[in-house]
Amino acid sequence: MIEFDLSSLLIVFDELDPKLTDEERQIYWFRLTRSDQIAVTLSFSVFDRKASVSLYPKPGTSVGIDVNNCVSIKVLSEAGKSLELLCGSSKPKPTLRIFLSLLGDNILHLEHF
Repeated sequence: MIEFDLSSLLIVFDELDPKLTDEERQIYWFRLTRSDQIAVTLSFSVFDRKASVSLYPKPGTSVGIDVNNCVSIKVLSEAGKSLELLCGSSKPKPTLRIFLSLLGDNILHLEHF
């Protein structure tokens, strides 16, 4: 299962998509649209331990990453709208870190361990 704090994610993102989210099955879809109209979505399945981050810089264009074995999604700063996803084996530590800075110039940063 993925560890996460739903209330923190609701503060960071503009919306929880009610059409795609299934709280009973613990599948969540979050969306944020920045002032420059770049949209960012985060979706994940708690039980399947899968997550996806997609960026939409302009209509009809997208870039994204899908990951398996997601261990946690942690909001680092609610005000700064930054969070991290840790994926891979949790022992001794995860093998991949995805850092999202939703308000920054570099929105998505990947770090392999």
